[in-house]
Amino acid sequence: GAGHPGSAHSAGRSAANASHRAVLSIDPLDVCAEYLACDLAVIAGGTSTFEAAAVGLPMIIVAMADNQINQALGWEERGAAVFVGALDTLRPEDVVRRAAALCADPAAVEAMARAGQENVDGGGCDRLVDRMVGGMS
Repeated sequence: GAGHPGSAHSAGRSAANASHRAVLSIDPLDVCAEYLACDLAVIAGGTSTFEAAAVGLPMIIVAMADNQINQALGWEERGAAVFVGALDTLRPEDVVRRAAALCADPAAVEAMARAGQENVDGGGCDRLVDRMVGGMS
């Protein structure tokens, strides 16, 4: 988010190197609208991957912490994402190479979008509330 010490640096690099090809969005007010406006996302491997998958947003996933690696690999196995590795070992050129390859292959991107939506039904919140409320009676 905006409070992260690297946010300003990331924003500057994005503006200097990819302003006409990419958008860096930090703490958007409407995450769903941001996702719907994207063709492809470079995204952390946490809960946001479920949100992206639900709207059919293909993902290039970076694990920001070790607990995100298995989830990222799961999305990759399901065809909804490409996992480029953990942040501490990530090489920026690997992300660029994978993004460029996907941008050159619209059929692969479309297949990733379908795979994401096939693996998320968007009803998790309703199930959680039903379970919580059901446990109260």
